[in-house]
Amino acid sequence: MSRSRLALAVVATLIVLPVIVRLAMPALFDVARTPQALQLADGELRLQEAGCEAPLAAAPTVEPLPTPFGVLVWNVYKGSADGWQAELEGWSAGRDLLLLQEAADPPVLPWLLERGRAPVMARAFTRRDRDAGVLTAGGVASACVQLASEPWLGIPKSTLVTRHRLGDEVLLAVNVHGVNFTVGTRPYRTQLDAIGAVLDAHDGPILLAGDFNTWSDERAAELDRLAGRVGLSPVSLTPDHRVRKAGHPLDHALVRGLEVREAQAPAATGSDHNPLLLTLGLAR
Repeated sequence: MSRSRLALAVVATLIVLPVIVRLAMPALFDVARTPQALQLADGELRLQEAGCEAPLAAAPTVEPLPTPFGVLVWNVYKGSADGWQAELEGWSAGRDLLLLQEAADPPVLPWLLERGRAPVMARAFTRRDRDAGVLTAGGVASACVQLASEPWLGIPKSTLVTRHRLGDEVLLAVNVHGVNFTVGTRPYRTQLDAIGAVLDAHDGPILLAGDFNTWSDERAAELDRLAGRVGLSPVSLTPDHRVRKAGHPLDHALVRGLEVREAQAPAATGSDHNPLLLTLGLAR
């Protein structure tokens, strides 16, 4: 085959393959078309509409977070790696607020319920009777969901925005799983801009954390742009064993109006990501 024909074949494959993949996805995944969240209501888990224009409210008696408060941020790989239960048990001990990415129901959500946690999970998609998305547990006073579709796959990544009582303030916690498979950064920027609109509307302390898929200079720059716009500071971690691609860490925590008292990223084996362990208090 000549070089010109080979080049044409490669171009045609790059054009046709994403179309084939997108057409095949509906047969494999039940994709969320509107923002939805799984949340306890009257003692039962219910799937409810949860767009950020009309957030879900939790019970008015929800307990405030202590100050300082402990945080676990971890992509748990849908609970599919060996030993995730033991590690999640250890990492979550003494942590008041859990922000998990790639959570699944089952097994992760019922595991938390059995331990007295009150999780809220954004539903991104369902496959083989398992819902998947980001999950937040700990003093959730209200919650809403944003979805951002993977351009090649047509499967959404989810963001879960929750509000928590913290002293005399309201903490906005934003749990993110970033769009991953893109050519260029436009879809990624669109996702971050939607998150930024929610952050802009909040005057109090903010925790923005999760798996941002910042595997390139350009993607890292987009996250930096958002942070600069709303006054967020990245949390430095010691030790820092975050998973990296092309030298870039994928997982981040950024704060505003909060004091960082502890921040580390230990090594783990129960997932393809390592957790972030934080202790935060209101800035003085």
